[in-house]
Amino acid sequence: MPLNRENIFMIIGAVVVTLLQITLASSLTIMYATPNFMLAYAVVVAVIRPNSTRMAILAFAMGILYNLLMGGPLGALAVALILVCLVAGRCMAFLDNGTAFMPIVTMMLSLLVVELLYAFLTCWSTGINLGEALLFRAAPCFVYDLVLGFIMYFIMSRVAAEPDNTVSIGGPTLLR
Repeated sequence: MPLNRENIFMIIGAVVVTLLQITLASSLTIMYATPNFMLAYAVVVAVIRPNSTRMAILAFAMGILYNLLMGGPLGALAVALILVCLVAGRCMAFLDNGTAFMPIVTMMLSLLVVELLYAFLTCWSTGINLGEALLFRAAPCFVYDLVLGFIMYFIMSRVAAEPDNTVSIGGPTLLR
């Protein structure tokens, strides 16, 4: 992987969200809901860079790191993130119309599907009641992840813009 502007940006972002996950996430816990900075970052990268093969590597790395650092069945989030990020990337490659609507809808659906898949995989591997996992973990964590995803999307769509200083409300069109 050559070190160009895009790769350096993705690596720095991954390091920053990993540090945020380690230091800040546990103090932001409300009941059973903990924000997942790593999940939001991987999905936002999949939406912003839909044709990037590095997105699958990033999704796997973020999922494994999350399971190692925060607990849970090893590989469950990695599997869910890879599947959802690949589908989200393909959807964005075909559905991107230059506005902010399609990336936000794709990001919302992707975050919801990852939380549901992670809840199902956790229930399957640990024997936790599915209703409790959906009600006390998946739903509140989805809201947390959605807020983080919105913030990260609008920051990344501006910071990762090409240096020609074109401004658009859409965001992802700036990155091509």
